[in-house]
Amino acid sequence: MVRRCHVLFHHLKGVVDRRDYSVLINSIPPKQEYVLKVRLTQVQCGLYRYFLDSFMDGERKHLLADYQ
Repeated sequence: MVRRCHVLFHHLKGVVDRRDYSVLINSIPPKQEYVLKVRLTQVQCGLYRYFLDSFMDGERKHLLADYQ
């Protein structure tokens, strides 16, 4: 596998220009991330509850019921 990787790397050396992201720092704007909080609908809450009830064992169900 190492030999194959080396052969592939050597074969693509003239085609693929390998650079890290530091080359792009000056040419692209900084990354922005947003977090949106959206409440679940009643149908989504029901589906989520069904999912939890279907895949949780009995003991965890009991603990979850105490917090409702």
